[in-house]
Amino acid sequence: EDLPEALDELGNLSEVDHLVADRLILLLNEDKSYFMSCSTIEQYKNYLDKRVDGLYRVKANAEIARLKAVKAELDFYNNNKGSISGCEEYLKKYPSGKYVKEAKGIIENKRKITRLPQTRPRGLGSNQRASCLRAPRFRGPR
Repeated sequence: EDLPEALDELGNLSEVDHLVADRLILLLNEDKSYFMSCSTIEQYKNYLDKRVDGLYRVKANAEIARLKAVKAELDFYNNNKGSISGCEEYLKKYPSGKYVKEAKGIIENKRKITRLPQTRPRGLGSNQRASCLRAPRFRGPR
């Protein structure tokens, strides 16, 4: 990465050598700028396609792998966050993952909900309400 600076420090170059060195510096800077402008899988793939001899090919491939792993984790989380067992699967697969806190929070909240006692609304129960609407039964003489 310090090649352009190293080329500048070369002394006693002929005019042609300076032109070649300047062109090389320009190409290296263009390659670095192209790589540094990438941020998506598609952009890194385009870099690899267009820069078959680029200096950053290894880094571009590493970034593609990293971004694919990030996407796979997000997809797995989104597909499993709806249930306790799904969140537990996420925690097993990604114990240090980006969404560990969220998954643990979902598990805790869902467990709290399942532990809450089932209460009736205040007021009359449905049987009591229905009996209020019925006419009293005639029981006959006593």
